[in-house]
Amino acid sequence: MKILFLGDKRKHLYYFLNKNCDVVQTEEKITLKQIDEIEPNFIVSFGYRHIIKGPIIEKYDGKLINLHISYLPWNRGASPNVWSFIEKTPKGVSIHMMDKGIDTGDIIFRSKIFLNEKYTLRRTHEILEEEIQNLFIKNWDKIKNGQFKRIKQDLNKGSYHTKKQTKNI
Repeated sequence: MKILFLGDKRKHLYYFLNKNCDVVQTEEKITLKQIDEIEPNFIVSFGYRHIIKGPIIEKYDGKLINLHISYLPWNRGASPNVWSFIEKTPKGVSIHMMDKGIDTGDIIFRSKIFLNEKYTLRRTHEILEEEIQNLFIKNWDKIKNGQFKRIKQDLNKGSYHTKKQTKNI
């Protein structure tokens, strides 16, 4: 199985996938042509800093998976950990299918996480990153075999934040 891993290869999720699959990794902006040359079975995005555009989403629909450190539909977009404390929203992690929106795709796995408010934001971010990777690894067999239920997000609930909003706090 071939995986395109979009994100930092220093994550233990990358090492897990690399032991079990043929993995191509990048943090750079990637084009549809480059992806087509790789011919991945799945594209896994974790901490990827670029927006994946429509043509890629259309062609690889159902094969694009994003790991997000919020309990979706709350805190879609930028700095989800920060906003969960500011707005006192549920804290957690979510694995979702990617669509044309930002963190709006169907949820396939998620977990609420208790975060002690005495922890620093850096510490809570580390905990959430560890939890999302563990959730993915625990469910990898279900993901690769398509044995999961897709849950549509109710976008009338939850929240969305931009990088600009985060810079202004």
